[in-house]
Amino acid sequence: MDFENYWQENKRSLTMIGGGLLVFLIANMIVNSTFGGELADAQRDKRTQEGKLRSERYDRDGLSKATLDNERLQVVHDALLASVVFESRPEFQADPNLGSIAAQYFTRVEEVRDQLTRRASRSGMRADQAWGVEVPETNLTPVIERHLEALDLIDRVANLAIDTGVTRIAKIQVTLDPAFDSKRGVGRLEKTRVTFTLDTTAMSVTRLVSASQRSQPYGQPLTLEGFKIKGERTRPGQVTADLTFLVVRLTQSQEDE
Repeated sequence: MDFENYWQENKRSLTMIGGGLLVFLIANMIVNSTFGGELADAQRDKRTQEGKLRSERYDRDGLSKATLDNERLQVVHDALLASVVFESRPEFQADPNLGSIAAQYFTRVEEVRDQLTRRASRSGMRADQAWGVEVPETNLTPVIERHLEALDLIDRVANLAIDTGVTRIAKIQVTLDPAFDSKRGVGRLEKTRVTFTLDTTAMSVTRLVSASQRSQPYGQPLTLEGFKIKGERTRPGQVTADLTFLVVRLTQSQEDE
């Protein structure tokens, strides 16, 4: 078979197959790296075991075994929580000794923007100079704290994007948990979403996702909630990708359980 002729005749379908393989590989990374399902299962099993203990349906040996099972589930439950909760770096945490939290936030914003802009310029990566940073609508401390956490995540992912050869970050969108300031509350886990829209090569998206799921110079592995990838027909190998990362907080009620 003449491979060159075969490629010319079938390059579009082969490119689409390659794009599908990319989606499969990234999906597999997410399944292996995000623990939402396991966390829910562990919490459900923990509640089941606690209910059985309270019902006094066991003899002495059965009660001992159930107690041990419950303790093991608690260990798994705590480990899963620790794996998804976002840990802000010290420089992105408000210091009460440094005055207004709003002033600290805007100082840190300028530092992050300057550092990322310099790095992006040297690497040839294009990005919006605002780097997705928004002015909070209020100076309330809880709101500023969450924007500081989102800024930390933006800094980490943007630096990883530069490291992995992403050619353009077209947009960064920060969305606080819709239930954050509602009366019903956020439930067990509060999630701030940060979505990055990339215009780059398929390979750089794969490298970025892979790097984000490992411990790296910028901190812990990151929680990737989901992604959308669309191939560019006129530019083989190029894709538009939306990657949504999470800043996960453990709510006070859950911490007390």
